[in-house]
Formats: sequence, C-alpha cells, structure tokens
Amino acid sequence: MSENIAERYLRAYRSLGVDQMAFVILHIPTGRILALYGGRPYRIDPKTGRRTLDHFNRATQAFRQPGSSFKPYVYAAALEMGFRPESLFNDSPISFPLGNGKSWSPKNYDGRYGRTMTLRRALAMSNNVIAVKLIRAVGVDKTVEVAKRMGIRFPTDPFKASYALALGAIGISVLDHTAALASVATGGLWVEPTAIEKVYDGEGQLLFAARPKVRQVLDIEVARQLLTMLTAVVTEGTGRRAQIPGYQVAGKTGTSEQIKDVWFVGFTPTIACGVWVGNERNKPLKAGSGGTLCAPIFRELVTAAIRYFPSERTFRWLEQNGQVGDHRGQTGDRKEGERDGATPSRRMVRVTVCAETGLLATDYCPITHPEWFAEEEVPKRRCPLHSEPLRPVLICAISGKLATPACPPQAVVTQTLPQSQIPKEACPLHAAPSPEDKGSLENRR
Repeated sequence: MSENIAERYLRAYRSLGVDQMAFVILHIPTGRILALYGGRPYRIDPKTGRRTLDHFNRATQAFRQPGSSFKPYVYAAALEMGFRPESLFNDSPISFPLGNGKSWSPKNYDGRYGRTMTLRRALAMSNNVIAVKLIRAVGVDKTVEVAKRMGIRFPTDPFKASYALALGAIGISVLDHTAALASVATGGLWVEPTAIEKVYDGEGQLLFAARPKVRQVLDIEVARQLLTMLTAVVTEGTGRRAQIPGYQVAGKTGTSEQIKDVWFVGFTPTIACGVWVGNERNKPLKAGSGGTLCAPIFRELVTAAIRYFPSERTFRWLEQNGQVGDHRGQTGDRKEGERDGATPSRRMVRVTVCAETGLLATDYCPITHPEWFAEEEVPKRRCPLHSEPLRPVLICAISGKLATPACPPQAVVTQTLPQSQIPKEACPLHAAPSPEDKGSLENRR
C-alpha cells in the first residue's frame, strides 16, 4: 500500500521535477520499522532515457540536506540551556563575514523582517533568521552534541556548516532523522529502529528476538517543551497539511536551499513518519516546500498505518505531567522519578499567554495558547501590545493614513489595530474630489 502511495505522488509531482522519494514509518514504543521506501528501484539515464536497475536505498543510505526540519535540534539545545518556548527573539536582518569581502545573510521564506516573536512562534512559522540567531546563542558545538545524542549521524564534519547548520546545511538520513524526532513523543526516550522482530526455525522454535537499544536522550521537561512547540508547527504553522482528524500530530517541515530537498518529519503519539522528496540528480525543483509536498504524503501514510497499527490519540504522558486536559490557572505536581529521566518535582502552573509577546494574554490578544510554567517562572506582566480592542481598518499603504475612495485599490490594505494606533487623518495624497472638482472634471470631458 505504501509503495502505491509513493508512486501516485511521484506521478503527481513529476511536472515539478520530482523523480525520487523516500520515507520511513516507525512504531515509536518498540522501534519497529512498519514501512520503509527507499525510492524507485531504477535510475533513468538522462541522456538515453533508459532505465537501469538500482538497489540504492535513499531512506537509509542517502544523506540529503534536511533544511528547516533540522531546527528542532537547535531548539532542543536552547531549551537545555535555559531558553523557553516563550523567550523572545527579533528577526531583524543579520550578516556574517565570509572573507574576501563577501558575507552571508539568512533569509526568511516570507521576505519579512524586524518582528519580535516567541521561540514557539518562530519554530511554528519556520523563521530562518531567528534559528540562526539561536544557534549563535547556544553554539554550534552544543547543537551538534544534542543532534548526535538524539541519534543523528553526520557523514561529513557538521562544524564546517557553521551557523548555516541551523538551516540544515548538511546531509542526514531519513531513518536517523525520523527516529531522532520520534524520541520527543516519548518524553526524550530514543528507541533503536529495528527491521527484524523475530526469527523462527522450521519447527517453530524462536531463534532470535530483537531487543532494541533504548536510551534517554532528552530530559523529560525539555522533551515536553519541544513537543508543544512541534505541535504548534502542525496546528498553526507550516505543517498544517499534516493534520490528522482526531489525533494529536507534531512535526517539522523542511525545504533546502534552491528547493533541492523537501521534507516533513512528524509523529502521532505512537506512529512516526519521515518523508523526503527530491530529484535524483540533485537539481532544484520548480516549486514546492516541505509543507506543501511532503506533509500531505505524511498524512496519508500515517492514516493508512493507523488502520493496521492503532495509535494513541493524545500524548498521554503530557497529561500525567499536567500539560493536557486542565483548566486555565489550574496547578499540578509531577512526582519525582515518575519516568526515567524525570526532573525533580516542581509545582507547575498553566496560564494562557500571547503568542507574540509570551506574556500573560489579555482579552484582545489575537493569537494565544496555554503554556505550563514552573510556579516561580510564571510571567508577571500582561501583554502590553494588545491592551485594548482591535478594529479592522482600511489603510493607504502609500501614505499610512486612512484610505479614501480615491486611493488606488492596489494600495489599500486592511490592518487590525488597537484604537490608539488607528490614524486620525485621511490619506492626503488621494483626497476624494469635492463636488466642485467633480463638476469641473465633467465640464472638461
């Protein structure tokens, strides 16, 4: 079934320059590989168009750039160093000298800069500038250490990528990437992927039973925070197309430079799946991103897998730690040693925060979400950015004043602003003509 899904999407994406795909589906609690697709079993000669048999497995042997799907390792490193999902960063442009008078500046996908947002929002919207500023803050060495601990094997020296590592500027495998991010679903517990579960002889005697390696790679509190951030990617960010009705889904999109590799790696509470799509000759695709090309494949593959290997619908270990199913302002305690790798018991408080400022939400904040804090770390201030009702108004983008009927339609934009920030004056550049002017114009015709 999974191979049929792959071929169907390969045909659908052919006009974009896609000719190969790879994916892995894992049963998270056991590490069992439920499905593995290493690509089409043939290569096409670009000169003759002839097919040749190919045994290269792109899910396990290929190392392709993961793009922004690598960002969770940067954020995990940041969380370990004390940053929080509500920590604020600004995405104003930044440049790094390369020598010979050249420099490198990370670019945001939407081309917008100068915004302040929480790390949670930055990861959900896959903000590149903030990811680079974050890896500069935590260090490339710390990021590499966390990625390796979570199961990533680098084929080349990752330090050569420098800060561009935050944007996935080094190849990794689909299998490693999927298993590594799956550990976030289990509170930081990594389970070694295994393809062979048991072996019996001709008489039915058990000869071999897999015993996958298991190790704690993230502190449970770090995993909890990262999980809520990766869930936001799917509920409100670039991974919306990965949503599966009735199931909590978390994950991360990825698109490498020039659209040579597109990814989505995600998971439900029980099933993990990583999808890579690209071109055999490493040529840029004509269009697309991890969110538009790979997330729909993920959704269909995981939905099919759930039919045969039913998945939990919610991350229940979060409920045990006071994360899901409580009311605003309710508190809960974690028991020390409740799970391997658990942090000491801390009084947790659930509050609703503004997605833009990370402070306590007001009734006028347009985007809010619940977040758990240690009691001593709860924000004390209310969001000052949204302290009064918001109103949609028409603004002339040329003058910045209230639009008039005479403003060019292409220059009129709708902005949602608090009353105190709404312009008091109408656009002086495109003032509506007076009745006398209208009469004068008519006489000239």
